[in-house]
Amino acid sequence: PYAVEVGSFTSEQELKKVEADLVQKNYIAYRIPAWKEEGKIRLLVGAFKTVKAAERQAVILQEIGLNPRVVRR
Repeated sequence: PYAVEVGSFTSEQELKKVEADLVQKNYIAYRIPAWKEEGKIRLLVGAFKTVKAAERQAVILQEIGLNPRVVRR
């Protein structure tokens, strides 16, 4: 499955701000540790069966000012 990563953060404050903005827009965002980058936390949205579905969501998130990228979960 795929997800859309909206950011990778070292600052808890910045992560909470982006997360709160997503929640306010009715997105369910979730955090996972960035295993290749110690101390960073990745913020993701969604769980998609196909890359195409994740890409559609990424376009929508880009339109609201984020810099998303499709990733494998």
